[in-house]
Amino acid sequence: MTLQKAYCPASITLIFKVHPDGDPFKMGSTGIGFTIDKGVIALVKKSKHTTIEFNGNKINFPTVLWAINKLTNQSVSVKLDSPLPLGFGFGLSGASTLASIHALNKLLKLNKTNRQLLQIAYQAEVTNKTGLGTVTTQNIGGFLFKTTPGLQPEFIRLPFINKKIYAVIISKIETPEILKSNTKIDAINAVFDKYLSTVTDFRSKTLEFFFDLGYSFANEAKLIRQAKTRRIIHELQKKGIPATITMLGNVVLTTVKPKLDIRYKILELKISDTRI
Repeated sequence: MTLQKAYCPASITLIFKVHPDGDPFKMGSTGIGFTIDKGVIALVKKSKHTTIEFNGNKINFPTVLWAINKLTNQSVSVKLDSPLPLGFGFGLSGASTLASIHALNKLLKLNKTNRQLLQIAYQAEVTNKTGLGTVTTQNIGGFLFKTTPGLQPEFIRLPFINKKIYAVIISKIETPEILKSNTKIDAINAVFDKYLSTVTDFRSKTLEFFFDLGYSFANEAKLIRQAKTRRIIHELQKKGIPATITMLGNVVLTTVKPKLDIRYKILELKISDTRI
């Protein structure tokens, strides 16, 4: 075939800790995150020049390009389509990379295994500082508490599949800004240790508990960067509605569809066990 496609679910992280390591396959993160019922479709075909489009717009996408070049020296056209915005904490760098190289693997009949493709996507994210294990969540699927970092993390699976959540879209964050800052990473890790050390019996906790935990983490780690984001969260909390943000993005997450004074785009999502 002259055109191949692949789908990868998007994912959301609620709380995380960075584990630095000289080996990119050991470097990564632990924490709590989950796949959702929306993601990225990649359409890949041979071309005179390698180009990448996201929702119809040509873009510079270093993570995807790095992974493509790791797989082949042939030029290809990659068209990515998603109902989710890029750069808002939905794990689309990872999902776009996985979907692209799975489609490319089929197109060029490279016969790479799922593990080999995961290795490439993982290294692409770590190298370009767009993620630290997002692709492992997308490879496993579900609501996970990852207890070890790296390509094959140990994890606890939590029972929230098909639960509805809502995302209030506010503004974009460039993930590398935060992942390049050692000072910021140290602060994030200290807050993670503080809150996770107090939690026992994860399987008995509610989804609302994890959203509250995510907010406490984001607030103390100073990851809620805009006043309007904070205002929306406080407005919801006053109504008794748990709310937090995506990691890393200016997107408010809640378990109840919010009614806000100011109009923002609100997405209804479901926690999913879909995987690449």
